[in-house]
Amino acid sequence: MLRELLNVEEVSKICKLSKKTVMSLTRAGKLPGFKLGKSWRFDADRLNQWIEQEVNNRILRIHRRRSKDALRTKRQKEDARK
Repeated sequence: MLRELLNVEEVSKICKLSKKTVMSLTRAGKLPGFKLGKSWRFDADRLNQWIEQEVNNRILRIHRRRSKDALRTKRQKEDARK
C-alpha cells in the first residue's frame, strides 16, 4: 500500500507554519518526519495524527487553566466574605 508523502512546503501550508519552523520542529523530533535522500518527507496520516494530538493537548491546557482560574476566583470570593 502506498502512503501519501508530503514535502516541507506542503506541510508548512497545511500547518500554516514557515518552512523554517517546520524544519526546526522536525529536527527537534516534535514533528514526525524522515529524510528520504536529501529531502525531508512527512507521512500524511502521521501528520494528521500529530495535528489532532497537538489540538487536543492545547484544549486540555486551556481547560486546566480555566479550571485553575475558576478555583482561584472562587477562593478569592470566599476569602472576601470572611
